[in-house]
Amino acid sequence: MDKEKETLFICHLKVFEEFQRRSVGRLLLDGAVKKAMKSKWKMSQIALNVIQRNYPARQFYEKLGFAGRNVKVQDKDYKDSVSDLYRYVRYEKSIK
Repeated sequence: MDKEKETLFICHLKVFEEFQRRSVGRLLLDGAVKKAMKSKWKMSQIALNVIQRNYPARQFYEKLGFAGRNVKVQDKDYKDSVSDLYRYVRYEKSIK
């Protein structure tokens, strides 16, 4: 199967600053994974984009096991230049 079709891509994940560092982001990600596991979706990875200068978000995803790399992504939702993004991926062996 095509890797792109096996990817749960999270387009937007934002936690208001007043609720950050309270495990809300982890709860949202865990909920997405649990939903994927209960469905009949065949997925092997979770992916998302992060603006390069958003260091707190990058640290958060790395702490949760995501690996990041600088990519050029064409996405109309990002006002920054396309080269200013990091693509984070986490492989999920448990999602079948």
